[in-house]
Amino acid sequence: MDAVSFPFSYGHVDYKIHEVTDWFTSNLTPGTSDCPVAFSISAYESLPDQYKALLEDVKDQVVEVQIQAYIEMDEQNLPMLRQELQEIRYSDAALAEFQAAAGRPVIDAWIEENQDRFDARGVIEAIFNAVGQSY
Repeated sequence: MDAVSFPFSYGHVDYKIHEVTDWFTSNLTPGTSDCPVAFSISAYESLPDQYKALLEDVKDQVVEVQIQAYIEMDEQNLPMLRQELQEIRYSDAALAEFQAAAGRPVIDAWIEENQDRFDARGVIEAIFNAVGQSY
């Protein structure tokens, strides 16, 4: 294995990646990642309306709790990773080069591939806007 990429430290620690490497990057994120809550659409559709409403009502709370759990695991794991491994941080200039060479072309190709099926550019712009950036 040459490389592993997870959006938060818990993935590296849970899969014990830190036991088989001697370095990690702390500011090279894989892009968008999520840990969706998924369930059967047929089971959902068979629920009484009160339970559908309940699921809708707790959706934002579930996301907040999930994000807080990631933060807490990073607070626990990052000191250990920094103590045991070499931390590699890329400069803003290097990150911009990565984005120009690999990120932007992949995103542009995805937009082109999907633009006839749905508003692919709109999806990308919404994702970037959600994190305070523009595309």
